[in-house]
Amino acid sequence: MVKVLNKKGFFGSKVFFIDKQEDYEGVRMDLRNVITRLETEKELVRINKNVSPRYEMAAITSEMEKRENRALLFEKISGRQGGMAVGNIYGTAGRILMALGREKTSPERDARKVLKKLITSLELTGKKNSGYLIVRDNPLEKYDLKNINQIGHCLPAPLDFEDEEEPHLNAAVLTIRTRQGDLASQVVQAQVKTNGVLAVSPVSPPLSQILIEAERSRQVVEAAIIIGVPAELMVAAVTPPEIAGQDKISFAALLRGEPMPMINGMTVSVPFPVEAEYVIEGYIRPWVKLKIGPYNSYYKCLFQSDQACEMQITAVGIRREPVYEFILPDRLETANLIGIPTEITLEKIIAGLIKAEAEVYLTPGGCAHNAVVSVRQSSSHQIREMIVHLLKLPFLIKNIIVVDSDIEPDDPWGVEWSLAARVQADRDLVVLSGERGSPLDPSAEASGLTAKLGIDATTKKQRFPSTCLDPEILHKVNKNWNLYFTDPAVS
Repeated sequence: MVKVLNKKGFFGSKVFFIDKQEDYEGVRMDLRNVITRLETEKELVRINKNVSPRYEMAAITSEMEKRENRALLFEKISGRQGGMAVGNIYGTAGRILMALGREKTSPERDARKVLKKLITSLELTGKKNSGYLIVRDNPLEKYDLKNINQIGHCLPAPLDFEDEEEPHLNAAVLTIRTRQGDLASQVVQAQVKTNGVLAVSPVSPPLSQILIEAERSRQVVEAAIIIGVPAELMVAAVTPPEIAGQDKISFAALLRGEPMPMINGMTVSVPFPVEAEYVIEGYIRPWVKLKIGPYNSYYKCLFQSDQACEMQITAVGIRREPVYEFILPDRLETANLIGIPTEITLEKIIAGLIKAEAEVYLTPGGCAHNAVVSVRQSSSHQIREMIVHLLKLPFLIKNIIVVDSDIEPDDPWGVEWSLAARVQADRDLVVLSGERGSPLDPSAEASGLTAKLGIDATTKKQRFPSTCLDPEILHKVNKNWNLYFTDPAVS
């Protein structure tokens, strides 16, 4: 069982003290408990010096990812009215599992497989589920609307690069009330403007399509932007509707194993999680377009658009001693949050194409558009048809390498060996022109059309037999790994 120490923690609340991994089961893993757990597991470090949100927070987070890849809690943020900020929580699949209250899993390859299996097992498409319950206690303090234009000063949103003009809310979950009365949620880019206005830019379905339909009918959309959400809602919000359905709150409830406790909106009929750190309520007028950007994108370039929707702010709620969560768009958090659900989607598509088991890995530096696919032996004709089908999917994949099942798709050594030993460029390349790609791709045409590349790096004919270690011996070695060493540092 979980022991609760009767003393104050750094949030002014009780501290969870965990004896064993299984003790986390049943603990509600809101953002504060996630921080506590990650710190206990030495997966998070604090910075108690004054740090500027202008470039410095982003630079420290980026360097930490390269050096140790741990989460960071910034305790003092220059020029902001209290509160802390946390980043890089989702920088590994292992930390995502811990944030979801699951057992710590390593190595990272195994953690990724466990997480994908968990999400797949909870597939919600086509199901109806009441995923939340309304509670009365509201821990948020309503912000004085007389100072609504100063709300940006209460949000320690970092500026990543010098050419960014305004901070952006890039770990914000937008929840809206649809015309049918349902709730739809998604992670979006948002920017604080003047006069109590936000520029909101959902770039993918279902929210983009819902707002397009509302724009056509001149329908005002009730909305709430939530920052510092429970991990279950963050994971659900980035999971495609093909898996999670449109109602991401119900999917979050499945991840949690119980309904999400929610609070009725203060000024709109959109509830928000009781565990939220910040909530910004308002009405979206999707036919009123605003400029958003320039801001850092996962393509590691500055992106801007004049097609963001206007959201008139009607209320702001802030939790006592709030924790602001941010995500660097061009680093591992984004690669994991976008990449892992996309891998699941692609694996389902491939299973329907070639009727064979496949494992997909989106490479961390590939902007969620470079994929390695490991498949059980299939004919060259099947592989080529699969490559063409995947490349023709809009927005998803730009470059793809297909390898045999003896290669782990996340093993760069094995993938490069396959390119060197199993590929002939005049035989195994597929190049498609004029395909729909990501609107953020800086190399694409202004219309969004791009060229795409596929490489068949599976075995065809080869003059010499390949060498490999005995699979049974490898399994035995991995199973008994810790028994070989007396040094606890080796794990």
